[in-house]
Amino acid sequence: MRRPVIALITDFGLHDVYVGVMKGVILGVNPEARIVDVTHSVPRHDVAAGSYALSASLDYFPEGTVFAVVVDPGVGSDRAVICARSEGRYFLAPDNGVLAPVLTGRGYDALVRVEREDLYLRPVSSTFHGRDVFAPVAARLSAGLDIGALGREVSDFVRLDAPEAEAGPEGVKAGVAWVDAFGNVITTCPARLVDAVIGRWGRIAVHGRDASFPLVACYEAVPPGELLAIVGSSGFLEISVREGNAARLLGLGTGDGILLVDGGRM
Repeated sequence: MRRPVIALITDFGLHDVYVGVMKGVILGVNPEARIVDVTHSVPRHDVAAGSYALSASLDYFPEGTVFAVVVDPGVGSDRAVICARSEGRYFLAPDNGVLAPVLTGRGYDALVRVEREDLYLRPVSSTFHGRDVFAPVAARLSAGLDIGALGREVSDFVRLDAPEAEAGPEGVKAGVAWVDAFGNVITTCPARLVDAVIGRWGRIAVHGRDASFPLVACYEAVPPGELLAIVGSSGFLEISVREGNAARLLGLGTGDGILLVDGGRM
């Protein structure tokens, strides 16, 4: 019998009991579930970063995986909980935009508003829907519950207020999607813009920062401590320091807007 996968993405961190309690609820409902911690280090309340974490990881999970994405600054309010099926995987999250890039970019064949309160733990806390709503519903989906049994079908969902990277006369406008544990600044600039625009520049710079750096194919192309740009494993331009911390050096954080310019003209 196939053991279903539940993939967790949250902003809970690992200091508290929240992640462990969610796993306990899941296993109490479906002991056969395999639980994967994609990340619990989404910056607190950062819906766009949670969306990036999902987009960067989902292709590496098998069909049937249930993604529970709990980045939920509106917990306890009247915000909806939605569940979608796309490319054979299930996505359960608050309807706050965290699923928007996946649903708009890949489409979906089912989208419902989760309304089956009999599936929740009781009483439902106003502060911990990860335990009381998302964990038991994800567990039941992994055990074979049909998505259509969760609630009524809906035709729309909340979008993220985050513009896509674009090239203009001044350079490439982008944003910081994520800063990883190495201090690498993962931007929203996709490889296609690197190929079309940035690859023609001799060097790259971030407007407002007094530094320029090369576009390279590997970290060892520059000496230790030097800035570089590279297309990372997620297919987006990253700014790094070899054996250092680019985010700290440039003063950049998740959610920041940046303008990438031709560093050879500095």
